[in-house]
Amino acid sequence: MIEGKNGFRIRGCKRNVALRTHDLIRLKSVGDLQSTAPLQDWVLHSLCVAPYVVVRRRQVGNHMVSVGIRGPRRDQRLEALLPLRHVSDVISPEFLVTREAWLVDQNLAKDCGLALRAARRLFGRLHMRWGPIGSVGFHLASRWECISPQSDLDIVLRVPESITRIEAESILSQLDSSPLRLDIQAETSYGAFSLREFAESPSGVLIRSQSGACIVDDPWHPGSRCADEEVFQAYNRGVLS
Repeated sequence: MIEGKNGFRIRGCKRNVALRTHDLIRLKSVGDLQSTAPLQDWVLHSLCVAPYVVVRRRQVGNHMVSVGIRGPRRDQRLEALLPLRHVSDVISPEFLVTREAWLVDQNLAKDCGLALRAARRLFGRLHMRWGPIGSVGFHLASRWECISPQSDLDIVLRVPESITRIEAESILSQLDSSPLRLDIQAETSYGAFSLREFAESPSGVLIRSQSGACIVDDPWHPGSRCADEEVFQAYNRGVLS
């Protein structure tokens, strides 16, 4: 076990461990990152304060993983590549739930803690695997103060088996009283989609996978793709709900 400087005791992973989108990797050295452009000052400062990068969905191959670097502002985001041989310490969203990270964080806003407790009760009762991602997950892992008053609580929900729109709506309704707005990303073996969008749309939902984004009828069966490029562009323009 290796003690993270600002995080929890975490298990060093082997090179052949399957990384998943939203996992956080603790960097051993900024020099391990590969970028097409010189790293800006905000990148170096952010990694000095919190040496963590987040696994992105894009597949790159060649023993590399695509990672994201976050700065203090929303417009400060950068993609880079990290050789898998430099991956050692990994924190998954589920690990944060297992350790109930929010219970020992004195700097976490009360509303955020209440929302996390509500999610834990519900998903525990439903026997569903989940974890905080986004700014809240990053903060819980790194202890970096990156949560703003406008921050949502982003959650990844593992749904390897299909659920109905009625079941999705039931999950959301039970969390509607949360003091924070929840953005739940449902993750299947193929990709991720918005649980709220799935519940509210009579047919078709945008799913993001390693090969890109498309609209499908059934996010558990990618062969059900129902949108061509013209429809997808209309979706991005907000023409389609």
